[in-house]
Amino acid sequence: MHTEKAQGSDQKMRRFFRDENGSYTLEFVIWMPIFAILLAIVMNLSMVFYYESQMLRVTQDATRAYSLGRFIESTENGTAEVQAEQYIQANLNFINAPLTIDVNTVGSVAQATVRANAADMMPFSLMSAPFKLVEVGIMSQYIIEF
Repeated sequence: MHTEKAQGSDQKMRRFFRDENGSYTLEFVIWMPIFAILLAIVMNLSMVFYYESQMLRVTQDATRAYSLGRFIESTENGTAEVQAEQYIQANLNFINAPLTIDVNTVGSVAQATVRANAADMMPFSLMSAPFKLVEVGIMSQYIIEF
């Protein structure tokens, strides 16, 4: 009788070890955090490139408008350079990072520069530490036509 019980428990153990139900769950638990981290890193870098393209577009618009004389100096709005900087800042407010904006004239060329830290532009702080020293910068130049 004792041997029948041992054989019955032995068969249950064999059946348990052969059963593959739940094996995918274990693999999912192992691999899912790795894929989530990779997805977060890709999203961080994608947002930096997206913000860089938006910075370029707005900076080129402002520099072109400045070179054509569309920003008119006045006492309430300030100089044309200040207005161009305000235009850039207003159109890049959606970037939740401190921007360094400089608009000036070099000879007969209008020049605008916008800089931001790459880590500040990332939506997730995960893996952003290596990018603390990386600065994203845009410079646009147009010949003054007025």
